[in-house]
Amino acid sequence: MRTVNKIWKYILFIICYFINHVSSSSIIIIDNEEDLSHTINNYNLSDELEIHINDHTSINIVNEITIINENIKKLSIRGSSKDTSILNFIPQNNKDKDTSSIEEKKNASNNDIVKNNTSIYLLFSSIPEIDISNITFYGNLYFTKSNKVTLKDINLYGTLEVEKSTELDHFTTNNTSNPINSSNINIYLKNVLFKGFPDTTKENCIHIDGGNVSIENSDFYGHSRCTDSLLKYNGQNLYNMKISNSNFNGMYSNNCLSISEAKASTIETSQFEKCSASSQNNNGGGAIRSILSYLSLKNCEFYDNFTTSNGAIFYLYDSYSFYAEHINASNSTAIQKGGFIYMNTSSSYLSNSIAYIKNARHDGTGIDNESINIEYGGLVACVGGKSTLNIINFYGENLNGEKGIGAFLISDGATLSLRNIELRKISGRNQGGVLLSSENESDSLTTFKVVNGTFIDLIQNYQSEKSSSFIYAKRNTKIYIEDCTIKNIKAPSSQFIYSEYDIKIELKNVIVSNHITIYPSSLLKIDTTDKSARSEIIIDSLSLDNFYPFKSIFSLNKADITINNSMFSNIWSCSYIDECRIKFNKTIKTMDESIFIDIGNESKLIINDGMFDSILGRNGFKAGESSYVTINNLMAMLCYFDFGLILINKSNNYLGHYEINGGYYFMLMGAYSTIIYIKDMDEDTDVKINYATFESCFSSEYGAGIFYSISNNEKVKENISFTDCTFFDNSSANGGSNIALSISKACEPYFSNYDELLEIDPNAFMTNPVKLQLTSNSVNSTSILSGENIQDTIQFQIVDDYGNLSKILTQYSYQYMEKRTFDDFLFFNIEVNDNLNAAVVGNTKSYCHDDKCEISHVKVVGKPGKYKLRLRLISYGVHYEFENHIGEIDLIINECDTSHYLYKDTESIGFKSCYIPECEHSCENGGKCVNDNICDCSKTGYTGKTCNEYYKLRRHKVFDIFIRILASFICFILLVLIIVIKIVNSMQIKKSGKDFLIIILIGIFFDIVSMVMKTMERTNKRCLIFDITKIIGFSLVFGSILVKSIRLYSLTHGKISLRVISRITMYSIISSIIFFHLIFIIMGNTTLKQMTETNYTSKLEEYEECKISKTSRLSTFFDYIIISITCFFMYSVRRLKKEYTESITMPVYSYILVETLLLMINKYNISILIKDMFNTIGPIIYILTILKSIFYSKIYDIIREKNTIRRFMMEQDSRKNSKMQLRFSDSLWS
Repeated sequence: MRTVNKIWKYILFIICYFINHVSSSSIIIIDNEEDLSHTINNYNLSDELEIHINDHTSINIVNEITIINENIKKLSIRGSSKDTSILNFIPQNNKDKDTSSIEEKKNASNNDIVKNNTSIYLLFSSIPEIDISNITFYGNLYFTKSNKVTLKDINLYGTLEVEKSTELDHFTTNNTSNPINSSNINIYLKNVLFKGFPDTTKENCIHIDGGNVSIENSDFYGHSRCTDSLLKYNGQNLYNMKISNSNFNGMYSNNCLSISEAKASTIETSQFEKCSASSQNNNGGGAIRSILSYLSLKNCEFYDNFTTSNGAIFYLYDSYSFYAEHINASNSTAIQKGGFIYMNTSSSYLSNSIAYIKNARHDGTGIDNESINIEYGGLVACVGGKSTLNIINFYGENLNGEKGIGAFLISDGATLSLRNIELRKISGRNQGGVLLSSENESDSLTTFKVVNGTFIDLIQNYQSEKSSSFIYAKRNTKIYIEDCTIKNIKAPSSQFIYSEYDIKIELKNVIVSNHITIYPSSLLKIDTTDKSARSEIIIDSLSLDNFYPFKSIFSLNKADITINNSMFSNIWSCSYIDECRIKFNKTIKTMDESIFIDIGNESKLIINDGMFDSILGRNGFKAGESSYVTINNLMAMLCYFDFGLILINKSNNYLGHYEINGGYYFMLMGAYSTIIYIKDMDEDTDVKINYATFESCFSSEYGAGIFYSISNNEKVKENISFTDCTFFDNSSANGGSNIALSISKACEPYFSNYDELLEIDPNAFMTNPVKLQLTSNSVNSTSILSGENIQDTIQFQIVDDYGNLSKILTQYSYQYMEKRTFDDFLFFNIEVNDNLNAAVVGNTKSYCHDDKCEISHVKVVGKPGKYKLRLRLISYGVHYEFENHIGEIDLIINECDTSHYLYKDTESIGFKSCYIPECEHSCENGGKCVNDNICDCSKTGYTGKTCNEYYKLRRHKVFDIFIRILASFICFILLVLIIVIKIVNSMQIKKSGKDFLIIILIGIFFDIVSMVMKTMERTNKRCLIFDITKIIGFSLVFGSILVKSIRLYSLTHGKISLRVISRITMYSIISSIIFFHLIFIIMGNTTLKQMTETNYTSKLEEYEECKISKTSRLSTFFDYIIISITCFFMYSVRRLKKEYTESITMPVYSYILVETLLLMINKYNISILIKDMFNTIGPIIYILTILKSIFYSKIYDIIREKNTIRRFMMEQDSRKNSKMQLRFSDSLWS
């Protein structure tokens, strides 16, 4: 067999030798490592060599092979197919360990390739052209000093390095300025499957240094041992790269493609996924990194790319040119900046870097991992330095900024231009803007421009007034937004646009809708403290709708603002939103500090042809003393400003200079005024309103329809003017002025058509009240006796400078009283001018109502003489204090005729009253009225204020107390007896039965309770207790006696077995008696609505007595039946030995006697006190009889029994002692 093989090899060699000599190239077939190395390195027959690897041949290479043969100009290595022709690199020390089959290696994942297969290299050097195809490599390929390397239809599991030789540049340098074509390609990869697997930690899985590169239809996979890039390319500022129809997978370990110093490089129809760049190398670019290069992409897709640094997809640094078109990206996240693209330019390399992105889509940014969060932002793009990024036709959604912020970040003089862009569902949680954060700190101008943009569902989760829900800008920033729609913005307290520096903003054809925050916010807030700063804002055709709660729509200073053709609608402050008002405990009365437009100091505001619709807040404008506001042709409707459209208040810097030209103001509302409200004005503030129309404007509180002032500065007439203005159907609630209300005529504004307006409407102008005057039906003097009530009509009216009466008093009397507070009313004191000699008695304070302040039903006491009765205002309600706030009339107190009147100090204030006693209700039963409402009843036998009440019957308290003490003593004896019966083991007690004795004692206790009830005043409750305790006491005592009698009867006559009268039977009999009595009581109570009735003694003393119902008589009859049965059985056992019977005859007879006597006494109409004496003494008698008859004899017998036993024991002891003594004496004698 070996001989055959050798012969076959010689034949093949001869064939190859013949071919080599016939043509310019030679073909050699190899099947082992030695042939591969030896054949190539020693070949010198021609300048081209082609190596073929046998079909189904796997060559194991155990030593590193370096192929250097300067004789070869072109080297081709070809296999039959990459599935069957395999070069497997196995180090010598692992040769015996590699047991994996070729099929296993082919199907292995990137990280499962057999270990140590890639620890050696196949190195090609100094061969100008190399062409390798249809082979699978498990190892590392290294090419150096080659002009052209072609890898086609190969699989490579390992690493690849290509180093372009500078000595051979003359082959390609002539073509570096042109795109790559077939004539100038240096490295060509086609249909390559590459899976990176370095033997040790390596920076790049593929490193190509120089040369024009073309990659087609290839797949590349990274590896965690590659610390930076899957493919790194350096064009040396001479070469280009072209990639098409290829896929790159970084395996979440590598940047997929790093390009530097490349010219005219292009990537087309390729896919990048799971690319990842680490911040450890200070390099960004999860998918593609481009440094100092020209790069163009088209029809590429990017999925699941990530970087802990900058630029999840594109990282451009000092990029010469960048163009990307038809890009589709999904789930790409940069922890620092640039979720889609990061672009920065250092001034040391480039003066400007320009990039274009067209027709791109970006879906998904953010990490669902609590331990990893986006830190900065730029979820779409971050542009820094002197870079210009143009994005055209871009769509993005689901951009979650986590702890970062901003779909776009710009800084340091960069320019970002967006055209035809749509972003949805953007969120962030950091200081900055959800759409844009400008971080410019340089002196270069940073520019942000958007044309035709749509931004929907923006969420700012960072709670700070210095954050933004849309744009956040630092110094030297210019913002231009045109034809944009922004909808559905939510944030805790962010401003829509915010800056702490001077900026330039231009908004044109912009729609902002549904901006909702928790805390009040602003549309534009510039909060700069730089004295030299000045901002420029131009707004043209802005539509702002549903913005709430607002603190101010514009809040800035040192700015020039122009607003043209803009509409503001449905803008509400916190006080008009239920959720906000409840959360912050605000009410309409205690407004929040909402100002629609606040331009601060040194600002100029011009509004042309705008509209305000449904704006609800505290006041419209605030301007500092050096600021100017010009409003031309504004239409304002259905707005409510608590302090009017223009508030002037010197103490809070509400000053400024206003000019309003034209415009239509319809149904504006305010608390006190709708257009101008002046609290305090300086000398320079002015408001000029020319040819404007005001219709149906209305103030909800006392004020004026248009103008309201409480300032006494007479400069108001010079500085506030209404020229050629028209007023229709304006009004004020609570009797205010229809047009203007001032502190006085001298402090009114100027109206060019003043006389005409006053003629048309007498209520057009009003002032604060100036005096109090008596009504026409009031007296100007009155006379009384001391202590008399003033009966004359004394009324004062409140009058203003026009002679108008204050109608607010009538309004308060008939409308909205439930909404008024004490501060809204005019209160006054009633007093006399001489407090040493007279005084007003009673309620001296009251309030004004029904158009007047009235003195009525007051009493004056004092010494005879002449006085002034005064009404002094002490509060002014909605008015302000005025000088003549006291009204008075003459008062005369006449001498008192003591023959007809009483003259006493009835008020106890030191002044006597002269009066005839009067009793409001006449004295009855012969009583006499002796003083005001005091009757003398001493001779009537009655009592009470009007001698119409009976005296209450007084009980004998001593007797009642004695009975209660005696009852308490008996209860104590009962308790002692119960204890004795329970613990003493005596035959006397056993014969009588312990249960029998204890039940009787308990029954006696209930009898005592019913007896005690008779010592108290009768009430329904006490009467019921008396009935219940009486029947329970009787049932327990005589029920027990009845059972005892039945038991003794059974002993003598033998008709009933002793077992029949058991303990259960005894209790049943007693319970039955109680049950029947309770039924009688219940029946009686249902027939009686009241258990007591009122009776009177012969002396007309009133007392209460318990009613006796018909069922009570049945209960008494039932008691006699029980007693009769008991007597029958007692009589039947009269001959029984005494030791078996009890002395129960006396208790029974005594009960019959006492109860019969009590029944007779209760029928007589005698004093209740006497009845109660018998009803308490009677029960005591039969209770003592029971105790004597039943218990005393038992106790006595027990004591006698114990004494007998004690004597017997003593005699026994004496006998024993005598016997012992005798024995002792006998022993002595003996």
